[in-house]
Amino acid sequence: MSGNNKDVEDLFSAIVQGNSNNAKDIASEMSKEDLTKTSSSGELPISKASEKEQVDVVNEIINQSPTSAIGQDSKGETFLHNASNSERSTRQAILAGADANKVDKSGKKPQDHAKDPETAKIIASKSFAPKSWVEIVSDRKNEGKDSGRTN
Repeated sequence: MSGNNKDVEDLFSAIVQGNSNNAKDIASEMSKEDLTKTSSSGELPISKASEKEQVDVVNEIINQSPTSAIGQDSKGETFLHNASNSERSTRQAILAGADANKVDKSGKKPQDHAKDPETAKIIASKSFAPKSWVEIVSDRKNEGKDSGRTN
């Protein structure tokens, strides 16, 4: 691997500090493999970005390393386990291919981590209203992911 743990720590630090632009820049320069590594605290950068509701950083990480959506941290939790407290992040995780049936080391599925019963239902069913798809596509366009395209 060309990267190192310093890259992961730098990315994690930018996320924690709320510096989304810096975090996106760091993530864009990292290898696919490094984006799936955990920080020194055992957390995945994609999970921390989701927790901090940095949707643009999560999108950058997924675009650079799609397998980051299914990786597990030191507690066996996935991006979806950590996204389960935000309906928007939950939908983003599911769209990225997160596994709603993956159990963490404590035996809990992502829906078991959800504080909101509706979000738990979304995770359990992996279904969304058609409007949510439109909102997510619209968000991605607004964030420049579809730049150069016209409607």
